[in-house]
Amino acid sequence: LMRMLDLFLFLFLRNIQQAVGKKCSFLRNENRDLIFKSEKRDVFYYQTDKTATIIETFIKSFCQGEERERLLSDLKSNRTPVLSPNTLSLFEEKLNQSLPAFEEGMFNSVSVEQDERGQMMIYLHEKSGEKIALNETSSGRRWYFTYFFIKNTLEEGDLFLIDEPAGMLHPTAQKEILKDLMDLAKKGIQVVYSTHSPYLIPSEWNCVQFVSMGENGTQLSKALQGNELNETIHEVVGKDMFFLQEIFEKYNKDNSKVIARKCYEAIKKKWATKTAETASEILHVSQETIKSWQKGIKRPELSNVLLVASLTDENILDLV
Repeated sequence: LMRMLDLFLFLFLRNIQQAVGKKCSFLRNENRDLIFKSEKRDVFYYQTDKTATIIETFIKSFCQGEERERLLSDLKSNRTPVLSPNTLSLFEEKLNQSLPAFEEGMFNSVSVEQDERGQMMIYLHEKSGEKIALNETSSGRRWYFTYFFIKNTLEEGDLFLIDEPAGMLHPTAQKEILKDLMDLAKKGIQVVYSTHSPYLIPSEWNCVQFVSMGENGTQLSKALQGNELNETIHEVVGKDMFFLQEIFEKYNKDNSKVIARKCYEAIKKKWATKTAETASEILHVSQETIKSWQKGIKRPELSNVLLVASLTDENILDLV
């Protein structure tokens, strides 16, 4: 199963890379090790090595020619990649050029050591005099170190996929990561990540998409577009992104006829004499569309439901 999923992931990322035409990097959550565990540690050592992502990123970003092909072949075959002395020295140099900001003042340097079998270990040399293997340090520290190294290899036009960046970090670190990810986006690096954390949701919601489980399986609901509409969303739901997610989920599950009729009743109550005509001008939809709400023929777009709630002072949850 593990090999099948890794193959699927490889094919998925390759298709994305072909679509974007640039380098695609993926940082996955270590929690997957809780699901995929093997007693054959010798065979799957590389896959359970927490520093493997850093090693792979280095090979793909800085190695060339036959050595690069050999090392990547070793990775695909679950063999430990053995670096030449010069490449090992370059690896150590690049690691020391990419020391995470949050570690500033905590350690002096990073070293890479390779035993007689070629197994590599990355060590943190702390100012206290301790020498700690990165593979054995805390998951949050290890994740941040890996993230920091990967992001420093990215260039404009690259795609960076991250699985649950909040999983290993405390709230303050999550806020720093959010700022960092927004800065990467401003540099022309496409960043896509999944999260359950409010600390990793940007203040501008236009780039947010909600994933929920509906009657027909997983559904994707894109956050609404436009500054004016964004202001309306904030007016209706406040600053609580998770309240907006609740609205999305209810909207996707509720009967479309019921939502349509509720919206019509709300605008009728507000503009009793010229319901369709007045609402059409304010909501920028045709009178025929509003009349279809009255009959329950067509469910209003969620953006229109939010506008109706805003303009008629109705509770948005009552409408959806």
